[in-house]
Formats: sequence, structure tokens, C-alpha cells
Amino acid sequence: MNPRTKISGSLTALAAAVLLALSPTSVSAQAGTSTFDRTTPPPAGAPRALRVPSWTESKLSNGAQFVVSEKHDLPLVFFMISFVGGADQYDPAAKTGLGDMTAAMMSEGTASMTGDQLSDALDLLGTSVTVRVGGESGLIGFMATTANYPKVLDILADMLEHPAFPADALERLEARTLVGLTQAKDQPTAIASNVFQRVLYGKDHPYGRFMTEETAKAITHEDIVSFHDKYFLPGRAVVTVVGDVDAA
Repeated sequence: MNPRTKISGSLTALAAAVLLALSPTSVSAQAGTSTFDRTTPPPAGAPRALRVPSWTESKLSNGAQFVVSEKHDLPLVFFMISFVGGADQYDPAAKTGLGDMTAAMMSEGTASMTGDQLSDALDLLGTSVTVRVGGESGLIGFMATTANYPKVLDILADMLEHPAFPADALERLEARTLVGLTQAKDQPTAIASNVFQRVLYGKDHPYGRFMTEETAKAITHEDIVSFHDKYFLPGRAVVTVVGDVDAA
């Protein structure tokens, strides 16, 4: 017999055996008759105990709220400053998107570091600093290891207090924003979201406004500096620290 024919016949027999073993009839025969009653839902398990972490809360001398929750099972620290209010309260109608662009620009360098130096320093520390200004609130924060936490906190403080807002970075951001707005005109979900907001709230209400090419082009360097100075204030800030830290 030809070896190929013999191998082919063996594979065919093996495949037939596998199909037979996996057939519903075969599986049913192997499993036997089930006694499980599927008409009655199984009883619910015992409720799990709720463990709410403890925290301390105080007010700093500059007016910011300060909340700390210690958690020492992992060498990690989560740090965030939340700001009450957002773009819906602080964006001028003719410059909708100002808060979003200001947040993006805060990663583009400080008085002592360029944007690339900031990025490199954070990469070496294994983290990144998030800055965001939403409709009703804003934030700046990060997560880092306990050992790197002080260094990352220094970088965040530099970004928050001494942003450079370089002109070339603003031009690059504006160009990227305009491309994104043009592409959004072909995206049904983006179109539907904008139309829904406008129909529901009207163009005179903050909820009914959205960034357009016109409002993006109207934003200047001076607008971004002014927004930063008026928005990121300690009197509207909540500083939250959770993790491997000492509240004191």
C-alpha cells in the first residue's frame, strides 16, 4: 500500500472517531441522565461584607480640601487634584474648547523643562500626569510607586504652577485639533452628539455649545494663560491621596 494512502486513511479514521465522540448522542450517553432541576433558580450566596476604607479630611491654609486614605498592601500612591466647575462655566461662548486646549498645553513644557524633557522624566519614573478639563469639573493627577511618588509630585507641581505654553506647541495643537474637527464631520456619532446637544439646549446654553473650527481658531496664547490663571485655583480644589502614604 502507498504510504500516503495509509496515512490518509488513518487520519480519516481518526477524524471520524473524534466526530463520533463529540456528537450530541455520544455526549449524552457519556454524561448520563442529569438530575439538575433547571426550573428552579439556585439560592443566592451569602452577601459579601462591605469594607469601606477610612480616610482623613482637612482643609489646607490655601482653601483646598485635603483627603487622604491610607492603603499599605501595595507600594503605590494615587494622587489627584479635582477642580469644581469646568468648561461649561469657564469657556467663553466664542472660544468653546478653551479649557480642553489649556489642559493639553500643560504637558507641553514648564519654565524649567521642555515638553520632551517632561515626557522623558515621567517615562523614567514609570508614570504619566493626566490633565483634563471636562464640562463640569477638571483634574490633574497620577499614579506612581511609593519610591517615585515625591519626584512625580514635584513634576506635577511644576506643570500646575509654571506652565510655559510655548507658541510652537500651541500651533501644533491647533492644527491637530482642526484636523480632528474636520474628520468628525464624517463620523455619525460625533454629528449626532452635537446635533442632540444643540436641539435639546440651544446654542445660547453652555450644554448646547461645542468646539468648531471657528472657536478653535479664535483661541490665542493669551486666552490659555488667562484660563489657567483663573481656573486652577486652590479655593475650588479637592486634593485626594490614596495609597501607601502617611496621612500626617
